[in-house]
Amino acid sequence: ENCMTEKSKNRPREFQSETTPAEPTVSALYPDKHSPTLAVVDFALSDEEAATFQDLRDCVKHYHPRQFVRRSFAGPDDDFEQEGGNDATFVGGFVQLFAPGVAAKLCETARVAWKKSEWFKIEDGEVPFQFDPCKLGMRTTEYLSYDPSGWSALGGHTDIGTMYTILLL
Repeated sequence: ENCMTEKSKNRPREFQSETTPAEPTVSALYPDKHSPTLAVVDFALSDEEAATFQDLRDCVKHYHPRQFVRRSFAGPDDDFEQEGGNDATFVGGFVQLFAPGVAAKLCETARVAWKKSEWFKIEDGEVPFQFDPCKLGMRTTEYLSYDPSGWSALGGHTDIGTMYTILLL
């Protein structure tokens, strides 16, 4: 048995339901529907899919500790507490291998946001956002946590090297 099998056996009964989960749905666009930079998507993952993702994070962190990093967004001269940061467990590749349904749902969530916000019509700068997120694939997948004993805030930072960023709360 592997770590994921063991964790799913011990999962509370309420996560083992047979009900059909709701589909990802865009509930809001910010700053407005004419030029959105943020799409709020409800029902991105079901409770069971979220629990599976958390189990995967635990397994990766335990069996592959080099996939975990505690990172500060502060520069060398910045106040650590003011700048913030996060703890990241890199689960890219693992999610596609051990939780392919979750990977597919993440892709579909990005696609729903892309279609509703009409990012495929935007041509800003050198790279148009006309690429379907599911055809691009996942460059990285991280499970982020914000331990209150170490991070007071996310802090200012930029996600570089990506066309789309999904943050699940």
